Amino acid sequence: MKTIVILTGETSGDTIASHLMRDLQERAPGAFAFYGITGPQMRAAGCETWYDQNTLNVMGLAEVLPHIPKILGMIRTTRQKILTLNPDMVISVDAPDFTLRVMKSLKKARDQGKIKSILMHYVAPSVWAWKAYRAKKLSRIVDHLLCLYPFEPPYFTVHGLPTTCTGHPVLQTAVPEKPHPQTQAPLRIGLLPGSRGQELNTLLPVFEEVAARLAAAQPDATLVMLAAPSVAGRLQDALAHWTTPVDIVTDPRKKSETLASLDLALAASGTITLELAWARVPTVVTYRVSPLTAWLVRRLVRVNYASLINILANKAIFPEYIQENATTDTLTNAMIALLSPEKRTQMIQDIESALAALYPTNPPQKPPAVAAETVLELLGEPT
Repeated sequence: MKTIVILTGETSGDTIASHLMRDLQERAPGAFAFYGITGPQMRAAGCETWYDQNTLNVMGLAEVLPHIPKILGMIRTTRQKILTLNPDMVISVDAPDFTLRVMKSLKKARDQGKIKSILMHYVAPSVWAWKAYRAKKLSRIVDHLLCLYPFEPPYFTVHGLPTTCTGHPVLQTAVPEKPHPQTQAPLRIGLLPGSRGQELNTLLPVFEEVAARLAAAQPDATLVMLAAPSVAGRLQDALAHWTTPVDIVTDPRKKSETLASLDLALAASGTITLELAWARVPTVVTYRVSPLTAWLVRRLVRVNYASLINILANKAIFPEYIQENATTDTLTNAMIALLSPEKRTQMIQDIESALAALYPTNPPQKPPAVAAETVLELLGEPT
């Protein structure tokens, strides 16, 4: 039996890792034992948990600082567990500030003959957006990289790092059949304030105010909040105190159908904005971080947009309101503008054009299958 350790740090990584696990299990039932830092989907797929990924669910310099002692302790403990287990492979999934620190220590341990594990990272750091030096650094730490976007491999192969593009996870979701935008109510309006506690701290108050204004402007509309498992309980508690009725969906298995049912959405910047684009949902994007984090990011980033669909298209398909621009007035006005069927139709057309950049140049199988085949090849197992 092959042993594989998987390290994740957020909801999207949990999803990606669980799909990879299930594909490997289908190809070779009983041939793998999984361990690691997990989310609920990985645990449901049979991964033995060392830590819950919620411990790492913070973002931004100022937000991370209070958690540093705990995170450093997790790095030391995780490293020791891996050294004791000596697995056949270690796969870190996204969350590079944590996972790649562990991987760096494992590479050093392997060089010293303490383990034999193959080291793989899944989800490339966004070196095309900021901190380009990370590509060379990563090439010295891991043996193979799995990336999501077809334009990414050259950033890493130039440094000698074997890189496979799996395609983005949204490619395994069926394209929804959406009716032509209509003028009549009732509309379904999505509210997606993020999957991290820090995001809820900064965004929930303004989401509550925007929701109240949207309900007043469109009284027949249904407001729907999609809650990541990591924050579902907190969101349910918060909504119980809102004066505006909001339907909440907490079952991750209903995520795709919920997104496909929406007519428009207000969302925190992140992976969810690409999923909304794939579901052809016109969206307003927002985000807030601490002033210190915002100051640093504005000096380091090399892209003009926050949301992936805008980065792919190199234009503002989804309106973005970041930091001080993320006010109740600006967000409400942007959402009300999308009540126009004509505006939503135009945005959907722009989305269709931009999504073409997601497909690998040589269309492969679904992303988990590509990832699983790469894992099996590296392990010397039949695919």
